[in-house]
Amino acid sequence: MARNILQDAANTLPRMIMGERMSYADLETLAQRSDGTLSIDLLKREARDISGVLVPLLIVDHLADWMVHRLGKNSVDVNDLSRAHLALTLRTDLVPTVRARAILFDWSCVSGFVPRDGSPRRGEARGRTWYDRDRGMK
Repeated sequence: MARNILQDAANTLPRMIMGERMSYADLETLAQRSDGTLSIDLLKREARDISGVLVPLLIVDHLADWMVHRLGKNSVDVNDLSRAHLALTLRTDLVPTVRARAILFDWSCVSGFVPRDGSPRRGEARGRTWYDRDRGMK
C-alpha cells in the first residue's frame, strides 16, 4: 500500500476535524455533550462516545469522503484498510464561560490508519476553537 499517501491522510485528517468544515450543527451537538473522547470510525462513518452511544456529526461523512477521494486519487482502495480511526478529545473547562453564549473547545485528535498489509500510520493535532453560540464558529 502507498506508504506516503496513508501517512498524509493520517496527518491531515486530525487537522481537518475542528476546521472550517465543522458545521454549526456539529458544534452545537458537541456543546450539548460532556467533555470526553469521541471515537470516529471513518470506514463505518460513525462517531461514538466512550459509552458507545452514537453521536450524529455531519463532519464524519465529510472526512470519510475526503479520505476516500484522497486515497482513490492515488490508486489506494479504501477496502485495503482494516481500520481508519480518529479519537477526538474535547475539553470545555479551560476558560470559564457562560455556556449558553460561548464555549472554548480545547481539542486534540489522534488518527490511526491500519492497512491490511503494511504498518500502521498515526497522526495528531491539537487546537482551540471558540464557538459563539449566537453567531456560530469564529
